[in-house]
Amino acid sequence: MALDNKVNDLVKSMAEMKNTIKACNKQLEDANRKMETNRIQLQDAKTEIGTNSKQLEDAKREIESNNKQLQDVKRETSALKNENTGLKAEWQVMSNATAFLSGMFSLV
Repeated sequence: MALDNKVNDLVKSMAEMKNTIKACNKQLEDANRKMETNRIQLQDAKTEIGTNSKQLEDAKREIESNNKQLQDVKRETSALKNENTGLKAEWQVMSNATAFLSGMFSLV
């Protein structure tokens, strides 16, 4: 009788261990699926970071190009202002000469 009880207890213990192993295996499978999902998400994030880095470098190059164009426009604007100042002075001289000549012709 005692042996039967011990055998029954052993069978119960083995059944409990089997259930525990099944539960642990399921948790392990779940963890493995989660790790695979995380690995894929990590790879996607790395790809996105690479894309963002490239876009950032492109933006930096575009800003540098725009700054160069802005400097060119500023130089051109300055040159045009200087030319405009020169033309105003020339116009003033011509205007004065015209007034002078007009005055001379009115005397004649």
